[in-house]
Amino acid sequence: MPMQNLWGSLDDVETIRTPALILQEQAGLLGKLTNEALEGEVRRESVQGLDGFAVSLYIVAPALQEYHLHILRIFHRVSMYPVKVDDSINGRTYNASDEAEFVEALRGILSSEKVQHAIAALISEAQLSF
Repeated sequence: MPMQNLWGSLDDVETIRTPALILQEQAGLLGKLTNEALEGEVRRESVQGLDGFAVSLYIVAPALQEYHLHILRIFHRVSMYPVKVDDSINGRTYNASDEAEFVEALRGILSSEKVQHAIAALISEAQLSF
């Protein structure tokens, strides 16, 4: 007897824009916005006891021996939302129930005074690199 497909048709499965993909997009933009002086790096992380995903965003300064500055960490289940956002720089936590709330939380963090100051400091240090 031939094997039966019990999954149904997967042809129309919609690809979801995941929180990690949104972070990856922003990480890619950082290099362009800083003329490659800084880079964004997204890492999936393992968290014991977490039933889902943990992903962190770092700012990397290649000219400073690959210095990494941890910006934020997100946590979510397979369903993607809600997503918890731990802002490492400003010491805040956000809970986003959908993509729009997640993007708004990211906007607040990435454009915050502390993150902007860190970016300026890292670019300045990178220019002094010897």
